Amino acid sequence: MLCCTRGVGYRGEKTASKKTCIQMSRKKRRLWLNKPKRISFKATKNKYALLTESRNLHCNTPPSSKKHQCTPSKVRTPKRKKLSSYTNNDQHSPTNFQSPSNFPHKDNESKHISESDTELFRCFFAKMQESEYCTDFTKFMKSVVDDSFPLHNLSFVLFMETVRFFCTTNTSEMRYSDTSKLFWKTGYRLFHAKFLYFMGGPKHIGQMSNEQAETGTFNPKNAQINFAVPSIGQLTEFRTSNVHLKNTIPPGILFPVIDALKSSDVVKDNEYMLCADAKKVTAGIDTKGGDVDMFGHERGEKLTERKEKLSHDVEKINEIKSSLCMNDDFTRNADEQTIKAVIPQITDVVQTISSRLQDTRDLVVRQTFGLNKFKGMGGDNWKESRYVYVISGLQASLYRLSEFSRDALTTIGHMLSYSSYIQQSISPYAVDNQVDFSVQQNIAMLRESTGALTEIEPRYVKQRSDIWFEVRKQACVTGSTLHSAIGLRGLKEKQNHFAKFIENVDSPISEEIQTRLSHGTKHENDAVATLVGRFLPAYYPNAIFVEEGCYVLPADTADIFCVVSPDGSIRASTNNKVIAAVEIKCPFPSEKQTPVHYSLPDYYVCQCLAEMCVLNTDRLLYVTYSGESTTFFNVTFSQDLWDCIWNQTLEDYDRKQITKPTRNGSRVKEIRRKIKEFTLSNVEFLCEIPSCTAIADRLPTEETENKFYLRAKRDLGKQTHCESHFTEILHILDDAVKMVSGYNS
Repeated sequence: MLCCTRGVGYRGEKTASKKTCIQMSRKKRRLWLNKPKRISFKATKNKYALLTESRNLHCNTPPSSKKHQCTPSKVRTPKRKKLSSYTNNDQHSPTNFQSPSNFPHKDNESKHISESDTELFRCFFAKMQESEYCTDFTKFMKSVVDDSFPLHNLSFVLFMETVRFFCTTNTSEMRYSDTSKLFWKTGYRLFHAKFLYFMGGPKHIGQMSNEQAETGTFNPKNAQINFAVPSIGQLTEFRTSNVHLKNTIPPGILFPVIDALKSSDVVKDNEYMLCADAKKVTAGIDTKGGDVDMFGHERGEKLTERKEKLSHDVEKINEIKSSLCMNDDFTRNADEQTIKAVIPQITDVVQTISSRLQDTRDLVVRQTFGLNKFKGMGGDNWKESRYVYVISGLQASLYRLSEFSRDALTTIGHMLSYSSYIQQSISPYAVDNQVDFSVQQNIAMLRESTGALTEIEPRYVKQRSDIWFEVRKQACVTGSTLHSAIGLRGLKEKQNHFAKFIENVDSPISEEIQTRLSHGTKHENDAVATLVGRFLPAYYPNAIFVEEGCYVLPADTADIFCVVSPDGSIRASTNNKVIAAVEIKCPFPSEKQTPVHYSLPDYYVCQCLAEMCVLNTDRLLYVTYSGESTTFFNVTFSQDLWDCIWNQTLEDYDRKQITKPTRNGSRVKEIRRKIKEFTLSNVEFLCEIPSCTAIADRLPTEETENKFYLRAKRDLGKQTHCESHFTEILHILDDAVKMVSGYNS
């Protein structure tokens, strides 16, 4: 094969001696596969047929061309001198190809070159003549012989594996060398799966759907490939070093790598860099990871603290199960002491699940923001953009989060229903999503206010009535505007308050603000329905919700100085004593924030303190409502903070001649600081429960001892408790364990 090259000497010799010519004539017969019986001119001419064909192939001329035929002649042309140098070199003569040591293949099965192989070479060059790579392939052969072409070159290895791919009868028989696997795995790590798909080509795409092939029986002749590329599974299993790591590696120090370096001899002569990657590994919604251990340097709550808290939460649920298992028939007939011990445990579990819901809501907001951002970058046709994978991943994650939220709220509902059942609440837990005020036993609502202001106390004036608006117009400050009135929103908002309440200049309300106000007014009764239908039966089983009017706080210069309008109060059903004030908010839906509040906003602190002050109570229930769920907070009174707020209000507005403010008061900075401390120390998140809606136009109609209030008819037959069996509550507690630890473990 190697003799079939262009007419240039192997070492580049351009001259040949007479002795060389004689040796050539003596060794010509070695080119024959079968020695001729006699020597004639015709035989001598055919003796050089193989060399003639090879030279014709190299020159891209047909074999019949007479121009480059090398017939025997006594005239030694330069080309014949070059040819003699080839035939004089025994090392590269065709007969020496039979020697395994001279053949460049490493495969033992391919070392021996037989007569059929020689014929194969002739056919090979005949095929190569039809392509444009004949000359290049001849150069390749020469460079291999010269040892100038490294056989370990990566492109050559990939070429030979492509050849091996097409030589198999089934693609499943294909095996790859470690060199090529290392190359493909490096590309896979750098450029991911797209690199493998592009380099591999279409392969057998569509053949299974067209029933042209079956799984595992693909014919390589029908494949369309660029390179023979291993599968992702093969590359994943391929180990590039002696360090054996698991497929799923939790965050932290990779000790197997350190151990491998420790046992290596090259560690002493090299320096290594320790790298720390603190990015989030997973979204944290499954059991495969997400815990990032920063060795106590995490932002916010530390990992060790979170794990201890998780363990404590699971223990609380197990304690409840143990308490229930001590009594095989734990029903509403259990003794009072046992019930008092179990109820706090149930509320603790509900609070724990609600905290998990808070984490879920925060994650939904962040992922929704990212989803909208990538959809905007991908455009209307984002499904064909480069962001399709991350968008699809975010959509799947949001679906799983919504599924978790739904299951968590269902579990909370079951536990509150059971708590209401064993406490024998005056009104049962609302299993249905609608509440009928006309039969609800734990609510008292004000009559519609009629008559003059002098004929009725402000506390009995129904809110948003004409008399209520008349009372508010006479005030310098109201509970809802107290935050802006003393300058906590800034000087501009303080001046706007002065213009509206002191100068009686009504500024136009924007359409956006009016929409938000209308949303709150529309859903306030739904929030009350959730409060009386689901919260009170479990947390205050013997209390009622009482609708409140407005209360007046006087000052030295005005009898109606400040008007405060609580949304309601929780009172004891026996003696009507105020247990807590109630303030309800219905946040306007937005993808940029959670649907409900998980903390008391700073700008509502002044209003909440004012309501506790007028109702003479040290507790307030802060409620935020959305169509899916409602959150509840327990707020305790701070006399020190309220004194600062009230004194600043008197300083600004308790004057005979009130002037337009040009700067904030002296206590504003101190009040802001104390409000921050108040929201951390005096506000407790209680729970997040499923929401209800109020049936429209179904209000209490029965009169009470107080002529200003209406109650539902005392017909207990219309409301019955949903009996909860012992085995059911155990299953509910098992679900609670999943809600607590399912996506954080």
